[in-house]
Amino acid sequence: KDSYFKLAGGGIQEGETEIQALKRELLEELAARCEIIGKLLSYDLTFKDRNFKFHIYHVKLLDEPRKNPSPSDQNERNLRIFYVDKERLKSADAAPSFKQIVDYLERTNMLQ
Repeated sequence: KDSYFKLAGGGIQEGETEIQALKRELLEELAARCEIIGKLLSYDLTFKDRNFKFHIYHVKLLDEPRKNPSPSDQNERNLRIFYVDKERLKSADAAPSFKQIVDYLERTNMLQ
C-alpha cells in the first residue's frame, strides 16, 4: 500500500454544529482542546464516486497533542501522527483532499 499524508477527519454528527464537531474531533484524534481562530474555507470534493464537504478552520491547540494514534485508529496499519514544517508540507505526498488544502493555503499566502 502506498504511503501518504492525510488529514484527521470525521463527520458532523446529527444535531452538532461545525464548531462542536471540530472540537470533538480534535479531542478524539489528538486529545487536545482548541481555540477557534477562524474558518479558512469550505469546499466540495468528489473522490472515487463519493461526495465530501470539507470545512477547514485555523485553530490554536490549547493542549500538547497526543503523538500516537487513538485506539480507534489502530486498525489503520502504520498510522503515525506527526507535524510537518511548511516546506515539507508543500512537497508532501498527500491524499487529494490534503493537496487541495495545501494548494489553497499557498494561493492565499497562508503558508508564509
